[in-house]
Amino acid sequence: MIKHICRLHLNCLLSAVILMLMVPFLTGFDISQQVTILYDGQTKEVRTSAVKPGKILQEAGIVLEKGDGWKLQNTKRVQNGSVIEVLRGKPFTVIRGNETVEYKSCKPTVGEALKDLGISYKKERVYPDVDEPFKEG
Repeated sequence: MIKHICRLHLNCLLSAVILMLMVPFLTGFDISQQVTILYDGQTKEVRTSAVKPGKILQEAGIVLEKGDGWKLQNTKRVQNGSVIEVLRGKPFTVIRGNETVEYKSCKPTVGEALKDLGISYKKERVYPDVDEPFKEG
């Protein structure tokens, strides 16, 4: 008797899981979302089922180079109506001793860009100051 009841519960549970998986297909449920991408002075509307902004940009054919990034406007995660803004890296130069290296960063300040690159600057003189925003050159 107990074996029969357990088997009945298992069959009911399995049926419920299958039904839940099929409901979106049977009701025409659309899991894609409309997303707006702002990049290089352009706007692109895309419909996607991806949830990661990097994947959405890739699907849209927008290439991010080293130092580029993105940010979601007004939301913490992608949802219908989200806006993804592509941030292009600005070039800057790091001079340490006799070594000069060119980088690009989309970070808002000099300090954040150096930190993102793993460059420690605590005991060194930094110009412009680490709290200074990047200026268009």
